[in-house]
Amino acid sequence: MPIEDFALCRRNKDGRHSHCRECRRAHYQANRGRILAQQKEAYQGEGGERKRAYQRGWRQRNPNASREWFAAHPEYKREWYASNRERVADRSRAESERRRRLLRDAACGCVGTLDCTGASCGYCGAAADGFDHIQPLIRGGRHCVSNLIPACGPCNSAKRDKTLIEFIEDRERRGIRLLCDETLRGPICAGDRAHAQGYGGGA
Repeated sequence: MPIEDFALCRRNKDGRHSHCRECRRAHYQANRGRILAQQKEAYQGEGGERKRAYQRGWRQRNPNASREWFAAHPEYKREWYASNRERVADRSRAESERRRRLLRDAACGCVGTLDCTGASCGYCGAAADGFDHIQPLIRGGRHCVSNLIPACGPCNSAKRDKTLIEFIEDRERRGIRLLCDETLRGPICAGDRAHAQGYGGGA
């Protein structure tokens, strides 16, 4: 069997998985329910919280490490996605559900119906096609007018779960200057302010 049939694996000394792609795909499909249940239990349990806290800390200490590694090994990401299509789809669905839950729990009732028609992206000035949470929901931000900014798709995707300062610094490292600055930070409405205080934020 050709070596290309074995997906890349950073954990193994030879850089490849010990089982071929087809075998691993068949195993996942045959045990999908059990695997997803185990992942959910591990993620939601106490150990999962410790792991997430460690990962957040590591990313903050090493903001460029993953990007630099994948830039140096572009074939790894391509091969992983090609070998794990079902897992990618499952993760995407789980991520969408997680974001919907965060959105529901973080709402303070002041948003109503917002329309970005004709608005410019608050980050780069391009035409906005949606809104972004300045302080990400997963980082304690509220689904609140004071925490929303019109944003274009590329900026929204690039910022993702970064705080505003992290996003500004990331863009600066890439030689991209944003329109926004630190003045966009901070809760404004009462609901947003109370929530921020609950997360150790300022008044």
